[in-house]
Amino acid sequence: DANENGSKLRQQEESDARNGRQQAYWIKTDPWAALTARIEEKVNLAKNYDHSKYEELWLLISSNIPKLGAAASTTVSPMALHNAIDELNSRYGAILAASPYEMVHWYLHMTQDQTLFTWSRTEEKWSKSTLPLPPQNYMANFSFDEMKAIWNDSEWRRDPKTKCDAEMKKILEEFKQQ
Repeated sequence: DANENGSKLRQQEESDARNGRQQAYWIKTDPWAALTARIEEKVNLAKNYDHSKYEELWLLISSNIPKLGAAASTTVSPMALHNAIDELNSRYGAILAASPYEMVHWYLHMTQDQTLFTWSRTEEKWSKSTLPLPPQNYMANFSFDEMKAIWNDSEWRRDPKTKCDAEMKKILEEFKQQ
């Protein structure tokens, strides 16, 4: 279902949001096609980067981001992750080993334990880490009203890419400090 414009579900959700239609959607339990498309796209782009500008090249992929018009299509079901390390290693080990990336992180927002999957060139395999949410974290007791506030946040609506980039920078800084 994934292509250069996103999945068909993503396109439908965005269209419904633009037209003011509120819909319910089934989420897919298989995240691998979308993740494969994203990794292949980023690896192909990275081959053309000027590597003299960077000491190391890292890739961060985010999932489960509550985005207006795309909540269902960006969701990764926990059911799909029961043998995630084996899946990640078999599906992406070779392509990442041949890529210019030193590290690849797959971060799942809005999970109970802040799941982060990491591939590193030194290990040439994936690992999983989790960080329990501190009690003061807004996601620990995430209510419908809080979710609605995020979806209605003018920054997210006006420029979701910039807002997402800023949030990801905060997350990376938090991981660096630990």
